[in-house]
Amino acid sequence: MWLPLASPEIIAKEIKRSWGAARGAASRPFNRFDAEESRIWWVVPSDEVPTFRFTKVIVSTAPEIGESGHTFVGLHCEKGLGPRAAALHYYPDHLIMDQTWSWTRFIADLSNGELQFSIAEASRRIDQPLEIRVDAHVPVIPRAKPGPPSDRLIFHSASGGSLTAARPALISTVQAFLGVAASTTLLPQLANALRHVPDEDYAWIDFCLGASIKQSPDPGLAATSPARLAADLLDPLARWFY
Repeated sequence: MWLPLASPEIIAKEIKRSWGAARGAASRPFNRFDAEESRIWWVVPSDEVPTFRFTKVIVSTAPEIGESGHTFVGLHCEKGLGPRAAALHYYPDHLIMDQTWSWTRFIADLSNGELQFSIAEASRRIDQPLEIRVDAHVPVIPRAKPGPPSDRLIFHSASGGSLTAARPALISTVQAFLGVAASTTLLPQLANALRHVPDEDYAWIDFCLGASIKQSPDPGLAATSPARLAADLLDPLARWFY
């Protein structure tokens, strides 16, 4: 399928209106100081700011999340920092993960197969494998460009069980946070590897589960809309919008 080119803001706000409003959602830009230029927007199951602790909908045209000429839409779950990082008194409190964050529950459900049939159903509805993107790095305060070294994995899965690497793993951190995860071939294996990354207290992990949708017409693909995409892709995954 293909989605007519529109800004992440427009798509996120339409998904919020058509799909998220009944779930108490709010739309939020990555860069709240320059929202119109933000290439990442979220639909969040709360009006709380910041949004790190929630598993939320991400809409992105940023090169680090998605392919050129595509819009990535899916769920985004984040792992925060642990006690040893907190003890440095370098990071603000809102980056330190506690029991209210969705990460532990989300990864547990990945590990025990709870998402398998939902992933398979979403893949069937949009007629393409779902994309799993995992990024891990040590945050630097204040945020700067270029960012810190990062590990990055991209998998495809149509079944919700097996994984196929979409491109070679990028392992750039000294800790090799995703070194073990890079060799996994099953979703439960990936989840288990993410539960036991080295030096985990210092690892910030972004886990995105969704699809890269073409932005231009393709004679071989059907056109979709943000509302239809939400129904097809996000409805099967709605249980994890928390």
